[in-house]
Amino acid sequence: MRSFFFKSLALILGLLMLFAAAVLPDVISLRSFDPGKTALMRQQRGGVVQEWMPLAKISGHLREAVLYGEDLNFYAHHGIDFFELRESFKKNWKTKRWARGASTITMQLSKNLYLSTRKSPLRKVLELILTLEMEMLLPKERILELYLNVIEWGPGIYGAEAASRHYFKKPAAALGSAEAAYLAAIIPSPRRYTQPRYQRYAERRKRWILARMGRPERVAPAPSTEVPKAPLPVPPERTPFEPIPPEELEPEPLPPEEEIPEVTSEPEDANPPPINPLGDQP
Repeated sequence: MRSFFFKSLALILGLLMLFAAAVLPDVISLRSFDPGKTALMRQQRGGVVQEWMPLAKISGHLREAVLYGEDLNFYAHHGIDFFELRESFKKNWKTKRWARGASTITMQLSKNLYLSTRKSPLRKVLELILTLEMEMLLPKERILELYLNVIEWGPGIYGAEAASRHYFKKPAAALGSAEAAYLAAIIPSPRRYTQPRYQRYAERRKRWILARMGRPERVAPAPSTEVPKAPLPVPPERTPFEPIPPEELEPEPLPPEEEIPEVTSEPEDANPPPINPLGDQP
């Protein structure tokens, strides 16, 4: 019976992959060509500010912060993080609400490139198919490079280079650890977390990511032109993508969702004061 189940599942997945190859976008072309306007860019209003950068010219601090903030097991899974799925299910069951997601970097990339932002069962199925296809056809480093160049980092701001120049007036190659942690902190909802009234929450997420990275907070690091050649080391006696126990995962717990005010379609202040992504201190 068990063997029949797995054979049936493999057959269904195989048929879905054939459907994807015939109908869905040509993922293999992403090996050699950078995408143009993504589905997310077309759905959002306003202009697009983006400057493509190869992965080698994006700060190692930012690459590391994004992995720690969004997908700790990126190099260990094949598009689906079953550890995070289990933890997400346990937390959502306990709180009786959707308090934690389990989207991987590859899942987010497939959605941003090709799919609608509207939630539906069909979209999740297509997202899963595209995710598995990307993982089979693209190297991990290429997936990460695509992700860091197409995700939204604020209204009309796409990619690490545009975000770095917008928030810190420097190229993405020169980002320090605190700056990188701030950019990683706002990824889940960049239009929300860059509003002044969410600065405190964004700051707490930034500190949480820095804690996961294993280095103390520096509120205002001196500008640096040094380009890290590789992701920085993690604390000793732990592989970079080994699951971390929950008690170590959030040394400073983030506030529950109900403490975060709802976002309206229009900001409270049409011309909000500028915020300091590195904190309140100069």
